[in-house]
Amino acid sequence: MNIDELRDQLDYEEACRQYEPDYKDELKGALAVLGIIIAVSLLVFILGAGGNSKRVPIERVNMIELNTCYKDLEKKEVAYRQVIAYEWSPDYARFHVVGFRLVQKDAKRPINQNNGRYEFKTKEGIIVSSIFNETHTDILNDPEKLNRKLCPQKYRRGLFERKN
Repeated sequence: MNIDELRDQLDYEEACRQYEPDYKDELKGALAVLGIIIAVSLLVFILGAGGNSKRVPIERVNMIELNTCYKDLEKKEVAYRQVIAYEWSPDYARFHVVGFRLVQKDAKRPINQNNGRYEFKTKEGIIVSSIFNETHTDILNDPEKLNRKLCPQKYRRGLFERKN
């Protein structure tokens, strides 16, 4: 190959380079757009999709009891219904009441989630337990009131109270 042929070859390669598409600018643009999409997605996730979503407090207890108290047990005259939340006390080998909520007579029962967990929704949040018990008593044998004799209300942990 002589010098003229070499120059022609170099000119040809230079000419080809000029007409080759340069993908660097397009790649930079695509990466910038991808970065913006990721940043916006993270922001939406962190803010909770608009900031309107609110975390529902969950209270975990050892047992939930739906108790129906009757004025007259034989006549089935309902006085009130309550959901009682219990914690197991290993020191005393018995359940202690954490708190209770009076419920409407037609209120829904705690829901079995089919994963070994029962949930009861209240205005404050959700009470969750792996044990559910339903009882029917007269007012004199109200389990929450009887438990007050063992552990007065002022010593109870309470439901949905802030833990400092």
